[in-house]
Amino acid sequence: MLEAMTLVSHNATKLEKALMTAKALLAALAITFLAIVLPVSTHAHEVSGQKAVLITGASTGIGRDAAEKLAAAGYFVYAGARKAADIEELNKIENIMAVRLDVTKQEEVDAAVELIQKEGRGLWGVVNNAGVNVIAPLIEADISDLEFLFDVNVYGVFRVTKAFAPLVIESHGRIVNISSISGFLSGGGYGMYSASKHAVEAFTDALAVEMEKLDVFVAAVEPGNFASEIGLTRCKRLLRDTDAKPYVYFEERRQQMLAGCRERVAAGVENEGTPPDAVSAAIEHALFAENPKDKYLVVPRQEEAGWTISQVIEEMLLLNARHEHSYTRDELIEYMDAFWPFAEGDKSFDDEQTEAEMRVFFDSWASRSAASNQGSQSGPVLPAKMSKSDIAGGMFSRPETLTTAEDGRTTLDVTSLLSSDERFASGMYKAEKSRWVIDEPYGVDEFMYFIKGGVTLTSSDGSVTVIKAGEAVTIPKEWTGIWDTDGYEKIWVIYSADGSGL
Repeated sequence: MLEAMTLVSHNATKLEKALMTAKALLAALAITFLAIVLPVSTHAHEVSGQKAVLITGASTGIGRDAAEKLAAAGYFVYAGARKAADIEELNKIENIMAVRLDVTKQEEVDAAVELIQKEGRGLWGVVNNAGVNVIAPLIEADISDLEFLFDVNVYGVFRVTKAFAPLVIESHGRIVNISSISGFLSGGGYGMYSASKHAVEAFTDALAVEMEKLDVFVAAVEPGNFASEIGLTRCKRLLRDTDAKPYVYFEERRQQMLAGCRERVAAGVENEGTPPDAVSAAIEHALFAENPKDKYLVVPRQEEAGWTISQVIEEMLLLNARHEHSYTRDELIEYMDAFWPFAEGDKSFDDEQTEAEMRVFFDSWASRSAASNQGSQSGPVLPAKMSKSDIAGGMFSRPETLTTAEDGRTTLDVTSLLSSDERFASGMYKAEKSRWVIDEPYGVDEFMYFIKGGVTLTSSDGSVTVIKAGEAVTIPKEWTGIWDTDGYEKIWVIYSADGSGL
């Protein structure tokens, strides 16, 4: 009985194996047939419905957090790492495949491209996250420190972007560069690191313009002080350099850095600050949102946003101030108001009409044709506004201001509008103490409103008219007499039938 049962069992096992073999053969034939009769998708990720992204520097910190968050959300992540232990650990996570990738080594970048191509998923996005930090006063640092920093933070971004661009272009995907608030901020000791992140900002801006033509979106994420091992790694590197020479000018600063690093390393990464969950969320939004942003400032504290935004505003104001082509305060606000809806996402340059309207505004604003509007018919016709700051004296800082010195007296004259027929004009005028005898007809009809000072007009018949600040007068073109003033500022409006005197 036992032998019969064994024989039956043995035969059943053989039958099951035969059926399994037949099923496998039929499945293989079916797949082959479908491959012949169905068109091949141009984007491999569409076959599985799972978009794949590459994240460099994914072993720790922001890169690791983003890799885990994206994998948990159902995306497939190629996680770049350098150490075998990190690669082994990353490979244990569902939807993650670790890739040996040192961004400073072209051969490893090329090998990563080949591996991802062979995997056949395609590549929707690249997140250039790998980065290092070096802090030292610029005149004390070694050139090797700067070269090391740029090799990772800048050249590494370039190597990876260039190598993986064809895959991202094929999928019409996205590239996200991890910059830093240090891309806008800089200070003592941070010159080299900030320079590298300034470079990433410029790189991203140019890349975004170039890749837009290829239907690839590019964004920058600028994190603040989140928990990361970048600072710990810098400190460990600094503490290992026991042969480092003392600084010549900033040795006290170096000793403070060493003491701070000893405390930092002892405390560990768990005390480095706020976990970078918000940064990972920004990365995911930049990669997959229908309406992504060009820049993502992500900070754990309001003060950090304040540091960054105020620095950008201060640099803009310093760049604008006290030169030949400065814009007035109201003109700067005018541009901010025009661009605000685009920054907030209420308007988009993807809309052709909206983009065209903004282009017309910008051309007028940048050339100041809205302010000077010298009668050209080639550009848009716009009102010539005098703002409060213009009337307060800002008008005379415009580059078109005409300065005249005569007999030790200086006058300033600026035209805000000259009509297309050159018969009408308006503007502002500033004069010092003067006396003019006008024995020929004045020549133009002029309306004047005095902002400061005033004038005494003695007509040729002996009658006297006194105009003070806050008052106005119109002088007819036939007027003759004597003009006396201790100085004034006025708004003027002139009409001349034949265009003379304008």
